[in-house]
Amino acid sequence: MKPLICASCLLTLLASCSAPAPQKPPQVAGQPVPDRNVVLDFTKRYNLEYREGDETRKIQNCRIQGYTGEAVRDATGALSKSYYGDFGRWLVLELADGRLACLPGSRVSYLEESRR
Repeated sequence: MKPLICASCLLTLLASCSAPAPQKPPQVAGQPVPDRNVVLDFTKRYNLEYREGDETRKIQNCRIQGYTGEAVRDATGALSKSYYGDFGRWLVLELADGRLACLPGSRVSYLEESRR
């Protein structure tokens, strides 16, 4: 009886450890989307759309510079995590006129390459 219980437990354990079925690629117009990773070129300029409350706003011809850090150096060179507070890990954009703008990356809803 014990070998039967052990075998049953072993089969249950092996069945639960099996690999999940492979995911199907998403489809557009009934066709599978190509299975390739597209990397954004951050040296290019983009038109960006983001949400602010109930409104959608656009930033034209901006370049993504990076993001704000959680730890920055103050005037003495010491690291301070409290400097940015709520602004940690915000997306930093270079606007068309050269100024920098920051916004939460989670608010970006659309990104397209700008015309040259």
